[in-house]
Amino acid sequence: MLSSRGKQSGLDLLSTITNKELCLQYFSYMQDQRCEENLLFWVEVQLLKIDCERSSMDGEKIMSRNEKIWNKYFSSAGQFSLNIDWEVYNSIEYQLFHKEDGRLPTLFERAQKDVYTLMFNDSFIKFKLANSKRDRELKMGRGVNTKGSPSTDNINEAPSTPRSSSGAFSMLKNIFSSKKKRAIRNEGRLTLSLTSSTMPLTTRTTEARGALLNHNSTLPLSSRICEGDRILETFFSRQKL
Repeated sequence: MLSSRGKQSGLDLLSTITNKELCLQYFSYMQDQRCEENLLFWVEVQLLKIDCERSSMDGEKIMSRNEKIWNKYFSSAGQFSLNIDWEVYNSIEYQLFHKEDGRLPTLFERAQKDVYTLMFNDSFIKFKLANSKRDRELKMGRGVNTKGSPSTDNINEAPSTPRSSSGAFSMLKNIFSSKKKRAIRNEGRLTLSLTSSTMPLTTRTTEARGALLNHNSTLPLSSRICEGDRILETFFSRQKL
């Protein structure tokens, strides 16, 4: 059930996730907050459910998909690391590797619900507040340059709800392009600081330390962004079928 704040804003989490334009805005915001793994995990589990409902997937195929999800979000060497309850983690591990439950499409259902609740109570509230703030600034004439295009000063803020689909996708394309360029530049600086410096880690640049602390993934930052784009594109292409 939506909170009073959610009703007033006209946005709820499920509608946002299942609307491509809004979901991409939310995903962009979560990337800035370094918590995009929550949305991607929820989407991948939902994709498995959709595929099981629309096709006759046998136990082996379901097991394979479950293992891929585990390796991506729960393994210590995974591409994205979920911050999940330890009891839930242990339960999934036992069912996946020691029981026949690994063949069930509902293996991650408890974790999916917990992640949804986490997003609803944390990042989604902040996302709506950022949207409201941006809307107010746009109405007051701030954050827009003389040609009417969004100012690059606020490129990291979540964009407001789009007025038209063509304009929204153009804005989102520019945002994601900027993110990937920044990610590649950051990777270069991080690699240089880690390979050429003889100083201890505590004396290296703040940017390098931040990248290490916030991204314990085996994937480079730009690759994480591309993988996230791929997962969401797959999700929305399934919805159209």
